Amino acid sequence: MKHAETKGIYLRGSTYWLQPPMQHGVRPKPVTLQTPDLAKAIARAKEIREIGELSASDTVMSEVKHFIAYQTAPQRRIYSRNSAAASFSTLRVFHRGLPKTRKLSTITTADVQRFYDEQLKTVSHSSAWRYLGWVKAFFKWAETNKLVRRDVTAEVDAAKPKFATRLLYCTRDQRDMLIRECQCPTMKMILMLGFFCGMRKNEICEAVPEWFNLDLKLVDMRDTPTLIFNEFKRARTVPMREELRDYLREYGLRSPYLIRPDVKHGKGIYRYGFHYPFELYVASKGLAWCTPHVMRHTFASLLLIDGRSLFKVAKWMGDSTEVVEKHYGHLCPMDDEIEDRIPVKEG
Repeated sequence: MKHAETKGIYLRGSTYWLQPPMQHGVRPKPVTLQTPDLAKAIARAKEIREIGELSASDTVMSEVKHFIAYQTAPQRRIYSRNSAAASFSTLRVFHRGLPKTRKLSTITTADVQRFYDEQLKTVSHSSAWRYLGWVKAFFKWAETNKLVRRDVTAEVDAAKPKFATRLLYCTRDQRDMLIRECQCPTMKMILMLGFFCGMRKNEICEAVPEWFNLDLKLVDMRDTPTLIFNEFKRARTVPMREELRDYLREYGLRSPYLIRPDVKHGKGIYRYGFHYPFELYVASKGLAWCTPHVMRHTFASLLLIDGRSLFKVAKWMGDSTEVVEKHYGHLCPMDDEIEDRIPVKEG
């Protein structure tokens, strides 16, 4: 092995470190290579030599705030308000689990692994995987901006969970019963927006009267001052069902929000948290398993069962056709139009 490759690399305990050469008469601090494997240590040392000096960084939480600001910037809109809140909350928990003196550039794979393993003890596999995803996104950004020398999340031992297809949805009769028997005007509107428009929970909370064109029978979901769509949760236009239009004329296009316009935004993710009254209502009808997101599943599922194209359903849901096909493709009926339909003459 060439001496140049191992120059400056030494073993401290069970981990290899790199001692960079003198710079302007000053010896830089050693850098941990975060591995007991010499071959990996040599490769990482090479990366460090090629990258050179890291950009000056603030505290870990300051950089987290910079990351969130980058992800939510108007020109990018990578994260929605809810995604930004979830990401910040997760990264704050991750930070609290670090030693107080830990700097961003010294965080190791072991630190991230410890965070992931701790999450597995308290939440589901899929939730722990989602939390790890927020941490991965942060370190990828930090690596791009030369705040860390390498993405320390790349080698975390975490098996991707198997996500089931969307099997849970209401039948047409169950959907219609929930709407028909609802005596609360606000809850009835919530049910219609979920079942007939496929809106997500926060889209229901943030729905504004400008989205609803009763003359053209369209629900046109676009950015508002409090709800920003992006490439993952897309703005979209959905045909308005007659039943929804009739009820809107009775309910009224309330302002500034269709649902509980009297409730203002607070510190919570949702302006109006209707989950508890929703749970009470569906449970009283024997459908305790029905959640606000099940309404969205029902919207897509019943359309596909009726033979609507994946492309149309994806557009109406604000998702890509790949996402809709992955989760709902099993509900598409068999298309027999490929069969020949030329009648056979007798005689």
